[in-house]
Amino acid sequence: YVKMEFKSVPPIILTVEFILAFLLALYILHRYADLRRQNPFVTISTLIVWFLSFVIIFLLPVDVSSAFYRSCISDGSSNVTLCSDLYCNGDVPDNWINMSDNLSSYCHSLNCYQPYSFICVLPLEILWYLIYWLFFMLSWIVLPLAQSYVLAGYFSIGKKLLRALIENAVFYITLLIIVVILFVYLIVVEKLFALEQLPYIIATASNTWGLFILAFLLGYGLVDVPRGIFQASLHTYTLNHCYFRAAKLYIDMAEANEDLQEVTQRVKSISQTIHYNDSLRKYVDQVIKKFPSDIRTEFSKGHDDFEDFTPSEDMLTKSSLETLYKKVTKTVRLANSIKIQWTTLTDQALDLEDVET
Repeated sequence: YVKMEFKSVPPIILTVEFILAFLLALYILHRYADLRRQNPFVTISTLIVWFLSFVIIFLLPVDVSSAFYRSCISDGSSNVTLCSDLYCNGDVPDNWINMSDNLSSYCHSLNCYQPYSFICVLPLEILWYLIYWLFFMLSWIVLPLAQSYVLAGYFSIGKKLLRALIENAVFYITLLIIVVILFVYLIVVEKLFALEQLPYIIATASNTWGLFILAFLLGYGLVDVPRGIFQASLHTYTLNHCYFRAAKLYIDMAEANEDLQEVTQRVKSISQTIHYNDSLRKYVDQVIKKFPSDIRTEFSKGHDDFEDFTPSEDMLTKSSLETLYKKVTKTVRLANSIKIQWTTLTDQALDLEDVET
């Protein structure tokens, strides 16, 4: 192959789309997350997931338009690959060197409009493979491990990571055993397919499951989004719906606050019992750090050395503090989640009341 000059449109639009996807993901993350208090790992992983999600939305029209263009120049002749090579990188076979102008004229004569966002097959395949495997790693390995790591309830990083690995290993092994039993039943008992067809059946089942989820979510969105927009225009209906949700959410918030007060009193008692020179004090301080800043000021620092402290009835150990640490983590997360929902709902109700009045 030799090179010949051919006018090609650089993928400027694709670069702009990538930048817009990143800025959009960054804006939403800034809008709905507390970046100063949030763990950097959580911030980065969430930003990557949202960025890839928006990239798919922007990349799909580019892929479709490029596919239509390649379909246009593929008129069933043997020159399809030649035209594709010519349009993508200017490659011309040695036996066409003397007729390169004829090949260029032939490709131009097809009257196919090249879109400004046209990308050749190889870069698109690399992008889709990269997006797919990044999503696969994040969905099945990184994010589940991170979730289990946060909720592990241990003080050391090694124990948290080990607990996260064990929990996810149990889940995946259980899922694998169920799938193996199902396929053994289909092969041996039902004799629906031969063993040689197993890889194709697995690939087909995976694609079918993905398409089913995609169709379900798209169908739900196509119905729910227009319905939500229409109902939002009905102020009285939306306000009554807010009142209904507020009644249930208020009960949930009261229960969450009650649980939070219970664990707060428990930690206060332990904080007064464990002094600054105790070996367990550093673990108590880690438990206290899980509470919101307005509650942390209520805890004792363990610097008081009075003789009249009443020791706890329970024998405090590192294991018992780890159990308490896990309970505090879940209780505080639930209370904060319900509090945010309540604040959002009351703001919406107050705005609707202003509109109605």
